[in-house]
Amino acid sequence: MFTDINIDKEACYPDSSAKKLTDNVGPTDEYLWVHYLNGDKHAFDQLYRRYYSLLLHYGCKFSQDQDLVQDCIQDLFMELMLKSKKLSVPLSVKAYMFRAFRNNLLNLLEKEGKRYDFVLVDDLPEMLHTAMEEKDSFKDDLNDLLLAYQKLSVKQKEVLYFFYVKGLSHKEISNVLEINYQSSKNRLCQSLVQLRKLFFQIKK
Repeated sequence: MFTDINIDKEACYPDSSAKKLTDNVGPTDEYLWVHYLNGDKHAFDQLYRRYYSLLLHYGCKFSQDQDLVQDCIQDLFMELMLKSKKLSVPLSVKAYMFRAFRNNLLNLLEKEGKRYDFVLVDDLPEMLHTAMEEKDSFKDDLNDLLLAYQKLSVKQKEVLYFFYVKGLSHKEISNVLEINYQSSKNRLCQSLVQLRKLFFQIKK
């Protein structure tokens, strides 16, 4: 259906491999999107290559059923093919892709009655150290920090991921999570406060 992309057994991890495939070397997302809307199949193929791995890694944080995640990605790009005449240029292509894929995946997981969490693996230690202001105070307590993180809600984990791992702005995060700008800022702040609170509870 689309350009073949080889996926190995470790395709869901780590995020660094996805970053290599999705760094914007060449045309910007917006440039490709405009040309895709105008029927340029090459631009559509480039968007597919640029976002496939990124969405796969993101989806595998909700579900380790890689086949299900891949099916959702295929469905998303099929929708884009069919809806190109009805779409406009979003403020952020990246935010649009995350939001559309996230909605499709979570709807499918809920429809099939599958429970989900938001699990980070390789990039979690670096993210936590970046998120916590007093880095030196936590560098020897990574295990306790990981335990504290696991107690956060899915929403709290997700906003930390988008802000500290993917570097999305609050405007983009609010777009992806379908909340307003201030809610994105508040959720990030509350997540950090809760993470610190849980950490010190575990340390007692």
